[in-house]
Amino acid sequence: MMTSTATDRSAEHVMELELTVRHLTNELHLTRSEHEAAMRDYFDIYSNMEKKVEERTRQMKSLQEQIALANQELQIMLDSSPGIIFYKDSRTRYIRVNRRFGELFGIDPEAVVGKTHEELFPHNTQDVLICSCDQIAGAEPAFNQTGIIDTVEGRKSVLVNNVPFRDPHGRVTGIIGFTMDITDLQEAEKEKKKLEERIVRSEKMEAVGTLAGGIAHDFNNILSAIIGYTELARMQITDDNGPGRYLDQVMKASQRAKSLVEQILTFSRQGQQQLLPMLVEPIVKEALKLLRSSLPATIEIRQNLSRCPTVLADATQIHQVLMNLCTNASHAMESGGVLEVILKPVAIETEDTQRFPELHRGAHVMLSVSDTGCGIEPSAIPKIFEPYFTTKQKGKGTGLGLAVVHGIVQKHGGAIRVYSEPGQGTTFHVYLPAVAEACPRKDQAPLPIPTGSETILLVDDEQALVDMASEMLAQLGYKVVTRSSGVEALALFEAKPGTFDLVITDMTMPKLTGEQFASHIKAIRPDVPVILCTGFSERISQDQAEALGIESFLMKPLLPSDLARTVRRVLDERTRP
Repeated sequence: MMTSTATDRSAEHVMELELTVRHLTNELHLTRSEHEAAMRDYFDIYSNMEKKVEERTRQMKSLQEQIALANQELQIMLDSSPGIIFYKDSRTRYIRVNRRFGELFGIDPEAVVGKTHEELFPHNTQDVLICSCDQIAGAEPAFNQTGIIDTVEGRKSVLVNNVPFRDPHGRVTGIIGFTMDITDLQEAEKEKKKLEERIVRSEKMEAVGTLAGGIAHDFNNILSAIIGYTELARMQITDDNGPGRYLDQVMKASQRAKSLVEQILTFSRQGQQQLLPMLVEPIVKEALKLLRSSLPATIEIRQNLSRCPTVLADATQIHQVLMNLCTNASHAMESGGVLEVILKPVAIETEDTQRFPELHRGAHVMLSVSDTGCGIEPSAIPKIFEPYFTTKQKGKGTGLGLAVVHGIVQKHGGAIRVYSEPGQGTTFHVYLPAVAEACPRKDQAPLPIPTGSETILLVDDEQALVDMASEMLAQLGYKVVTRSSGVEALALFEAKPGTFDLVITDMTMPKLTGEQFASHIKAIRPDVPVILCTGFSERISQDQAEALGIESFLMKPLLPSDLARTVRRVLDERTRP
């Protein structure tokens, strides 16, 4: 019984096992199918993802290339700027700079990134490129800021414009700066200002010179009569005492007045000037001998005179330049000092012409006058060559000395410069262009005053001058016909053109000027010689005079000896074959 039961239980157990195995077999078959289907889906998804990744990778690579190209183009544009361009973040650290930044500060632009200006250049605390976080946070642009930066090329003046940089949401994240080097521009502005000041001074001197020239011309007419009649009177008196001595004093005073007029005319650049090739050294030696006797013993005179080339100059005016400069120097050394005069050859090179625009490249002679006196205030230096400007006490100077010097130097084609410091003395440098011409021999002793018997037509609108010159010529033996009007004289000449051997006319006359009168005379009778009398020569040039046929000039005030020799020379040249 027990055996049968056990058998039955075993059979049931076997059946259960068979059912379980069959069930597992069915499940296993189903899972494998599903697995195979899942695997196929996985491979499809993986394949699609791989394609998408590859596509995205290609897109990313293309985008990176575009960004790199854009970044390169941006850097090229920044580097092409002649000025500094920089970008700082909100903590004032450099994010980007251009090549010019690196060149000026001597640093690799890559090494700048992430650092502030103070960290990079701790010693340049005053650079205008330094900015604070508050300036950036203020979000306001700052235009046209000027300042100084220290660079490897030296200290530069710059113009800086700072503009805030904003993100897409409008928040300020940094600042972009544009810096332009304006050093050369500022230097050009300074030169322009100096040139404008020089032009103003030149125009002022020209205006005052024109006025002075007009006054000197009128005074010359008066002086001509004084000198002329004094000489005529002196010729009648043989006694050196009494009236003769008085007349000699009148002549001395007249000569001083004549020198004063010449100074005024020289200043106004209307004086007659005879430039001849000469050596400056003998003139300087002669002037220094004269100065030694007139300067106080407390002033030591030192001279260093080198052999110099020939210059085209008027000896009297060069003498006057040195005398005026040395006199000014002595006035600056009332308690004594050293007056030094240097003469030496110098060469003006091309680069020197920027400092000396009046001069041309080549050999020059430099005359320097230095003193150890009180010096000149910097504010006064630009005005010292202006007429009537003086730093001396009232009664100790006219203010014409340096103006005359300036006029003489300019008319000689030269330049003058002054260097001075208060309490350190003053130095004047005069530059005169050298020439290759040889110096002429000195004239022999003057010849006796010549006479004649020809008939002369004398024309001047100043009756006193007509009477005086007529008396002079009459005493020399000439027959003189006078007129005080160019119109009347022309009518007389037209009526009797063959009567006169010579015509002497003033240049400045109303209605008909001297050159117009001479032109009409020459049209009527080309062979008649004409002498033109004038107080200044710039109204008519030598070329214009020759074109009109004018044979000679006579400068007022007229001296009997000059008048006699000129008249005789012109008449003799007419008859010479």
